[in-house]
Amino acid sequence: ALLTDPEETAMLLVTLAEEMPTSEAIDLYRAARDELRIAVERVVINQLYPNDFGRQPELGEALEALVAQGAHRRRDPLRCMLASAETIRRRQAINATYLERLDTAIPRPQLRLPHLFAPQLDREALEPLVNAFSAVLEEYS
Repeated sequence: ALLTDPEETAMLLVTLAEEMPTSEAIDLYRAARDELRIAVERVVINQLYPNDFGRQPELGEALEALVAQGAHRRRDPLRCMLASAETIRRRQAINATYLERLDTAIPRPQLRLPHLFAPQLDREALEPLVNAFSAVLEEYS
């Protein structure tokens, strides 16, 4: 009775916006809802890549122009930066696909957390996560 009382118990599903974790989160959501009768409060989606190319289309255009010029193939000083930018762009596209799938399959509020690009996880590096969780906690105050 304690576990099925939504006033006493709620589940947070934590996942990544990738194929296997998304499928597992959807399966767990359905089992919690249909079999266990445990309320799922929210979906926490971790390690999302930034959407800089979507917010600033000129970045994507510049990346494509440099790739078209072959800068990623030769010993160009930009080669490593281009490879990193292209990886981030691809990972963000993967994230977008699975965020859409999560939105459709799990009709619960989401907390979307960024991928942290930091050499060490100190207080400053963790600040975006703390701020995101603080905003959610304010909803319950």
